[in-house]
Amino acid sequence: MKMHPTELEFYQAVTDEVSSYALQNDIAPGFLLATPQRLLTSCFSAASAHWSAMGNDGEFEDFDSDIDESQTDPGPLQQRLGQLSRELNLTSQLRDIDTKYQTLLVRLQRVWKDDRNAKIIVFSGFKPTLRYLAERLCEDSINSVVLHGDIKEPRDR
Repeated sequence: MKMHPTELEFYQAVTDEVSSYALQNDIAPGFLLATPQRLLTSCFSAASAHWSAMGNDGEFEDFDSDIDESQTDPGPLQQRLGQLSRELNLTSQLRDIDTKYQTLLVRLQRVWKDDRNAKIIVFSGFKPTLRYLAERLCEDSINSVVLHGDIKEPRDR
């Protein structure tokens, strides 16, 4: 799947920001790029919204199970990604042109064309992506349930 030019612009801007931070702090860029790039390719709009919210209220919600869930304050790199995301202000535009979501919808419709009662599981390692998908699916009148490690209800419910 080919990225939309706006998705590519955001991807490159984040990659450049992380690489610059790594070089300034004598850290291997590849090490620092792994999680931000995974979040980006999981969902550009969710990544932009997540980072844009950082620093606005002093709260930071972890987005990957590999990150310490007790962390409540974004670190300097996360703050820079938040500032970059706010400056670029691409969240709603990324949402409107979301190539991955459109592909997901087409594939869901294909499955349901053959079996209207089919249940489908979509996995993501990122809570912002899960929230985003639940919201978008609801807007498209598709029922969904979000499960992640913070959900306290029994899984069979």
